[in-house]
Amino acid sequence: MSDKIITLPYFHGRAEDAYHIKEEISQLEGGVVAVDLPDGLGEEIIKAVEKLPRISVIADEMGRAIPITPNDPAIEAVRSSLE
Repeated sequence: MSDKIITLPYFHGRAEDAYHIKEEISQLEGGVVAVDLPDGLGEEIIKAVEKLPRISVIADEMGRAIPITPNDPAIEAVRSSLE
């Protein structure tokens, strides 16, 4: 494993960024992918990602909706890292 750290900036909901994330993760050989997810919702998000392409919405404790869509770069990062 390399000591190299790669950061990938993105905008939520931007399909072009999701594509770029997918391409970068597919080129990783081993390693770890870290994704900033809402506190306490990691497992729920992973379960929803595993159901893609079916779109889901998760609500946090404050009632905010978190869409689980394949065009979101953070969701694509989770999906790609699970492959």
